[in-house]
Amino acid sequence: MEKTSTNNKFPWLGAAVVYLISFGVSLTFLNARFWDDWYVNFTLTQSETMQYWKDMLGFFPTNRFIEVVVLGRNPVAFHLVIFFCFFLSGYLLFKILEHLPGISYEVNKRIALLFLILPINSARVSMVTIRLTYSLVLFLAAWLLLVKSRSKATKYIAIVLFCLSFLAQSLVPFFVLPCLHLFYLEYCVNMKSLRRSVSHSFIILCIGGIYFAAMRLLDPPPGDRIAYYTPTISGVVRAVLLLAAATYFLWRSFRGLRAGERRDFDGVQLVALGSLSIALGAFAYIASGRLMDISEWILNFVPRASDWDSRQQLLLGLGFSLIIVGFLQLMPKGVAKRAFMLSLSACMLLNFIFMRDYLMDWKMQTQVISSLESASLPANSKIVMVYQTDAAKKFNARGRNIRSYEWEALISRGMNRKDVSVIYNNRIDCAGDKSQIPDALMTVDATNSNMSALLTVNPGAVVTIQEIDPC
Repeated sequence: MEKTSTNNKFPWLGAAVVYLISFGVSLTFLNARFWDDWYVNFTLTQSETMQYWKDMLGFFPTNRFIEVVVLGRNPVAFHLVIFFCFFLSGYLLFKILEHLPGISYEVNKRIALLFLILPINSARVSMVTIRLTYSLVLFLAAWLLLVKSRSKATKYIAIVLFCLSFLAQSLVPFFVLPCLHLFYLEYCVNMKSLRRSVSHSFIILCIGGIYFAAMRLLDPPPGDRIAYYTPTISGVVRAVLLLAAATYFLWRSFRGLRAGERRDFDGVQLVALGSLSIALGAFAYIASGRLMDISEWILNFVPRASDWDSRQQLLLGLGFSLIIVGFLQLMPKGVAKRAFMLSLSACMLLNFIFMRDYLMDWKMQTQVISSLESASLPANSKIVMVYQTDAAKKFNARGRNIRSYEWEALISRGMNRKDVSVIYNNRIDCAGDKSQIPDALMTVDATNSNMSALLTVNPGAVVTIQEIDPC
């Protein structure tokens, strides 16, 4: 018995190794900023950041307290919390699946390892994703408490944690999963009555709906954000159809399972569970008009084809892990073991490449700042057009676009000029808005080749600025 207990522990060593190989490079650019980081955690003052998050949708000031008061908008602290939270989420998932009879230790271990390093949500390098990260950890911790403890007090604590995690609103439909897990344990495992099992799970499930309704009533989004938080009709229809198909698939795969029956889930059942998890994890995004086509679903698996929107894949890891392991279960054991190792190796390689790309992106940004410190911009210049050469663009991580407000922040950091607006395109409309006609051109170039840059971790980015009068 002692040996079995040891073998059922979380695979700390293996998980740490694959996780560090995958994302360890991110520890070399802990002070980096990408996308909205430059606006929320640099351009805005601390009080403005507090107001910015207050205006966003969500009941609790959790993120304002954690990010502004506790962490002080420090990028190093943010990235360390994000790094360890994602690892902790893998551990919590492993412990949750321990309370799902039908998931063997070997299957659980494979799901947890894949969950840790699937090459999705590369936007984790952004400080702003910290809200999504600790919300997921709170959600998984609440899920574990819900299915592990028989104490009512502990379940009340779980409900509080669930509500705190709903700061990431995509977790509200995902809340169906722990409620279904609770129903399965009470009805199929503990042999409680169907009526009691359904009513118990349904009452808890209603908390998510009540939270969302109350949030929209008591803390509605500001006018310019209403469309962002309002589901579209076509999106809801697509989300419901996907969920209906996944639910039917799940019912078909489990319909022969009798209450009290103890056996491991087969490959088809794991794939069905994964499909339902993906449908629920993507529900909020599909309903709001995102993840509409296949290119958005595979966004993070295609090198140099990803961007900030990959944060929408935060809740897809569990589903993808279950589906992959489910297909492995349909293979002969020897083939499955080799296929699993190949899957881990592919994930680690892709993640390493992605993190390396973000490292080079940050190096380019820091070199742009350094170059700007010695450059001059006429005092009367107000509109700057930024042009990146092809040599410089290749260091934009995974082909991402650098937003205008990012360039403005870089200029502010390097030249202490907060009065400059940036136009980031190659077209000037002389017949249009005169306030958008640039009076200066900033050219960003990179002198080092790909190989040289990778070997020296130095893109060789340089900046030149010249006055222009295009019209």
